[in-house]
Amino acid sequence: LTSFIGINGLIRRMSMDRCLPQFLLVQNPCTGTDSFILVGFFLLCVSQVLVFDTNVAALGGVYCYAFLAVMIIFAIGNMLLKVKRPSLPREVTVGWIHAILGFVSVVIALMGNILGKPELLTFFFIYVFIVGTLVFAMFQRVTIVRLLYKLIKRSRKKLAMNAKDDDGNPDDDASIVSHSTYNTYDTTDEEARLLSNTSNKGCLASLSRTLKKFQNVPFVFFCKHDDVHLLNKAILYIQRNEQTHKIIIVHCANNTDTAMLAEHVKLMDLLYPKTKISLLIIESPFTPAVIEWTSQALRVPVNAMFISCPDENFAMKVNQLRGMRIITSYD
Repeated sequence: LTSFIGINGLIRRMSMDRCLPQFLLVQNPCTGTDSFILVGFFLLCVSQVLVFDTNVAALGGVYCYAFLAVMIIFAIGNMLLKVKRPSLPREVTVGWIHAILGFVSVVIALMGNILGKPELLTFFFIYVFIVGTLVFAMFQRVTIVRLLYKLIKRSRKKLAMNAKDDDGNPDDDASIVSHSTYNTYDTTDEEARLLSNTSNKGCLASLSRTLKKFQNVPFVFFCKHDDVHLLNKAILYIQRNEQTHKIIIVHCANNTDTAMLAEHVKLMDLLYPKTKISLLIIESPFTPAVIEWTSQALRVPVNAMFISCPDENFAMKVNQLRGMRIITSYD
């Protein structure tokens, strides 16, 4: 029961962060539960029972590998926070000695279990590979769709050229080529022209719509004050880690001058022509209510809203950010 509760929260959060497919967020209308997640985890557990032929010791060994691997990731994350986010306010702090000691201890425990039952390592990596492939596909979904688009377009072009060679009628050839070949895919403008052309409906148009759907999801960055360097860092981060062509810079002005910030946002929009960068000014202090209002007004989930790393002078607690992601710092 505990594992089902834990995996439900983990998979749901990963799906909200677009690390896993969005259909996993669909809830049962009768019970309000995440049925896809729960049923999927149940099938995973059943598969392990079948693979290990109800060998409880083997199942425990694989679970031990997974648990200790997660503990190692926790230790690494703790040390990375000390290096990357030293100014982040913390209610509980752990010294470097304790973090390193915990990391080394868990690594020793994991190595001891691996040496004791090395035959289980293969099964562990099979499950890790399956989940890792799914997460990788989600991170590269735009690239995968583009690749499919180009492959299908190329195959249709070859079919059109073969039909031209077989027929030999120039009038018919022109008709075949005009309806079966497409311009080289480079920009979203060409995707729009593809969609507007009624003769290009079908698989390619469907892929184009899917690609536009992926990239038209907006992301929000709350900018505390006018800082070109910080704006550029945030935009570069979003471009590297999120597959979107829309970024909204939000500034809580609270009766302050925003003329220079508006000019700098225009500059960023010119520097990154493939990404639409816009500015939203909110005449209010930065509060949890503003976060919720912005999420509802822009129809952007809170976990798709970013903020720079707060310091000790930050008026709010980190848990009041309602799941916003801290992506960069002023350093």
